[in-house]
Amino acid sequence: MKLPELLAPVGSAEHLKLAILSGANSIYLSGENFGARKFAENFTVPEIREAVKYAHLHNVKVYVTVNILIKEGELEKVANYLLELYKMGVDAVLIQDVGLVKIINENIPKLTIHASTQMNLHNIEGIKWASEHNIKRVVLPRETEMNELKEIIDYAHSLGIEIEIFAHGALCYSYSGHCLLSSMQGGRSGNRGTCAQPCREKYELNINKSKKINPKNEGDYLLSPRDLSLFEHLDEIVGLEVDSIKIEGRMRSNDYVATVVKNYRKRLNKLRYDKTSQALNRNIKELERKSKGKKGRSTDLKKAQEKENIAKLKQEQKLQNLESLEELELVFNREFTTGHLIPKNNPMIMNRKKPGHQGLYIGKIHRYNPQTEEIHILLKDNLIHIPEKGDGILIETNPNLENDNNQNNEENSSKDNKRLKSKQDKRAKRKEKRAKKEINQDKHSEGFLQTYGFDISSKPVLKDS
Repeated sequence: MKLPELLAPVGSAEHLKLAILSGANSIYLSGENFGARKFAENFTVPEIREAVKYAHLHNVKVYVTVNILIKEGELEKVANYLLELYKMGVDAVLIQDVGLVKIINENIPKLTIHASTQMNLHNIEGIKWASEHNIKRVVLPRETEMNELKEIIDYAHSLGIEIEIFAHGALCYSYSGHCLLSSMQGGRSGNRGTCAQPCREKYELNINKSKKINPKNEGDYLLSPRDLSLFEHLDEIVGLEVDSIKIEGRMRSNDYVATVVKNYRKRLNKLRYDKTSQALNRNIKELERKSKGKKGRSTDLKKAQEKENIAKLKQEQKLQNLESLEELELVFNREFTTGHLIPKNNPMIMNRKKPGHQGLYIGKIHRYNPQTEEIHILLKDNLIHIPEKGDGILIETNPNLENDNNQNNEENSSKDNKRLKSKQDKRAKRKEKRAKKEINQDKHSEGFLQTYGFDISSKPVLKDS
């Protein structure tokens, strides 16, 4: 089994050391200019030179991002910068602007080019174009689906081109490289490395600027996606023969870089060297293959049994990696999704309730004592990272539970109103019946009095009892 390269984000010198020590095969970084993360610490030219020396000493490759759109007045400056990168021995440069591809091929043909995801090469024709322009690797957009991936990889390999995909980190609301929202709202272009992330702000959805129609219980962050994580699907990724899996996060913390790289390395090594893990993966694949390959009718009981067996094995696989999964959630997550790559596994890509770190879910409040202010928490099953003294805990209400309670209250209120109305109707009917009876009695009295010659010009007044 050939493992893919593990490619780590490096936004600072500290990131560089942590990524290498945590098990990265290669790292990507940016200079002070021409990178898509202008607000990361980034590296001066002398610092890049030292980073290349340090990484190569540990047998780690260095890719430098030059992945923004280049203006006409910047061409000479960027060309000189690319020449310096070539001379210091960087292993490749990531390019978005196709004009730079032409400049490199004509002036520095031995400098290895990787097509950035921003270049949007997302199909076989794009791969063919890359081959014709001396591009050695294509970073596929995050919007690529699994059923497309295998065909693209096989075709790319036939042309000698490597394929890289994103495995972990932030997702863009828009299609890769096509978002203009930050540029239009505040003059900070995502395609020039200065995205203000307006997708992480609150928005309202209105009809005719009057009626707010935000979906119930989904929150106000209408454009905020979850974070991508393919950690639980690395066995499938490895099986597709992807050449490199990439972790996003040059502007994240030191702890984030170290934790994510360490756990992805641990999982990849398990797939390659751990016989128990390998056997479990084989069993799952074999059961899934048999389940799909069966012809003719199968009883509902057999189908249910097959699904149950697959579910049990996948649960066992998840338990094996539970510590890593918890660490990934603890260090940073906006809730995880498999994104567009495996949409059937997790159709929910958005997290509209909160745009920032969610933390690790630990359980539910079981009991609260208002006198002692003690909270008793019922921890979730198989929790490894038990909270300790000094840990921060966030308590959130369950909106669905609140809505259920509100709905129940509304239903109870509605029932009470119905009961009250019913009583009022019955009381009104009794009054009406009593009034009619009194009127009939009056009529009978009138006839009696008239018969016997009494004056009936003065009539009694009916009063409610």
